[in-house]
Amino acid sequence: MRDRYGRNEYGESFLLARRLVEAGVRLVSVIWMYFMPNGRISNVWDTHGGTAGLGSITGFAMLKEKYCIPPLDRAYSALLLDLADRGMLEETLVVTVGEFGRTPQINPSQGREHWGMCYTGLLAGGGIRGGQVYGSSDKLAAYPRDNPVAPEDLLATIYHAMGISLESEVRDQENRPQRITDGKPVLALFG
Repeated sequence: MRDRYGRNEYGESFLLARRLVEAGVRLVSVIWMYFMPNGRISNVWDTHGGTAGLGSITGFAMLKEKYCIPPLDRAYSALLLDLADRGMLEETLVVTVGEFGRTPQINPSQGREHWGMCYTGLLAGGGIRGGQVYGSSDKLAAYPRDNPVAPEDLLATIYHAMGISLESEVRDQENRPQRITDGKPVLALFG
């Protein structure tokens, strides 16, 4: 089982996430970071390229390294298959997102800078109909073209999948009611 997920911190984290869900934990987060050989932490999805602690390789080369796409592909697919095999995927929503997108232009280090105008998220299980793409970008992948989804809409979609009323409120430190989101769920994603 550990080999299937990958014997690295990412594979082990995804396997632990599955075990926590199986034990009844209702919310599990896996944070993706990497300890560089110099001991510093690197957000390896920050693919500008040229990071000295990572060997000053290009941003494109970073994606192919042992800390980026290969372990994510292995662990993520193992998690989804494992949840499906155990009959847990339909009731478990797996959300994969970063905090922003990357520029459509390649920089001199063959990497990409920060870009908040257009980015991708993955949703699986939890009532989401598989095998679909929702929305699209312009031809440069710079801006949404069709069916843009704002962060508050993603949050509303997650709450909808969890069966949490979007009219729910929480109280802030001053005891004032605050709605949990002003977003609208993307209902077209559900099966």
